[in-house]
Amino acid sequence: MSDSFPTILHSGILGEILHDYLPRLIERGFKPLHERVPLTSEELMDLAPKAMVVFGPGRGLDANFFEAARNLKVVSLVSSGWDAVHVESATRCGVPVVVAPAQMAESVADLTWGLMLCTARQIPQRYWLLRTHQTADTKLGNLVYGKTLGIIGMGFIGKAVVRRAAGFNMRILGYDSDGFWDKDFADTHSTKRVGLDELLQQSDIVSIHLRPTAKTIGVIGARELQLMKPSAILINTSRANLVDGTALYHALVEGHLAGLGTDVDTDNGLDAPILSLPNVVCTPHIGGRSLETAYELVEQAAGNALMVLEGKRPEMLVNPEVYGSEKRAQKQRQRA
Repeated sequence: MSDSFPTILHSGILGEILHDYLPRLIERGFKPLHERVPLTSEELMDLAPKAMVVFGPGRGLDANFFEAARNLKVVSLVSSGWDAVHVESATRCGVPVVVAPAQMAESVADLTWGLMLCTARQIPQRYWLLRTHQTADTKLGNLVYGKTLGIIGMGFIGKAVVRRAAGFNMRILGYDSDGFWDKDFADTHSTKRVGLDELLQQSDIVSIHLRPTAKTIGVIGARELQLMKPSAILINTSRANLVDGTALYHALVEGHLAGLGTDVDTDNGLDAPILSLPNVVCTPHIGGRSLETAYELVEQAAGNALMVLEGKRPEMLVNPEVYGSEKRAQKQRQRA
């Protein structure tokens, strides 16, 4: 194995700390093939044949990219999500895709709570009225303390959100599939497991923490929104396509839903008209973009890449089947 690994840096988070972190990457043996981050699709394809390592996620990691990246050994993601990567193509080409999940949970949970408070108490709206010297209307915001919080998705992030609820004296409801429900955690943190309909009907705040899959896309549609209290607020720090955008817009406009706090942007599928509504608080998918988390994620992603390059098997594989028997070695030899 070479002492240096030609590397594509195709991660927004990495780009934000690259100036400070680049010496550390070089010290660990990564040799960046470019200076500017992120890359255009054309730049990405031009560099594909040269790269042994890609740090993502970034747009363009599709079937064409993997076919062109004949020397690629690993895609190491600086995130817990992998929906920007065409994993099937990576697997077909014998390339492991690895995520860095746990470190981002605390950062996203912090932002989730920020959105809860901002949406419930109308903090950004009140700030704007003050800044523009306008008289505030008489409609008051709502308390978060003592309310019922419904968590859809009890993975790393969902659990981190639940842990923060203790200081707000909240009743907590949780919904998830059998494979992800952690009974010990739920018992310790007084989280009651309920069905989705019951959660929507009883919660004052509903917070979504799901990955976009064939099963979860559109999980909140017109019917589900109608089940929620008119006084409830919805928080989505996952992906916009988990919620029916048209139904959500009508619910917010027609008074079936009091407010929306969302960390998904128009590029991720959020309908632009929603952004103009007075009962919406939106941030541009910055949940994982705290400074501390950025350094932790990049450090873990670098470690994951080195494990693959050293012939070891990292823990957080998206496509573990690439390590089945001699399949990966044969495919890598064929592509060499």
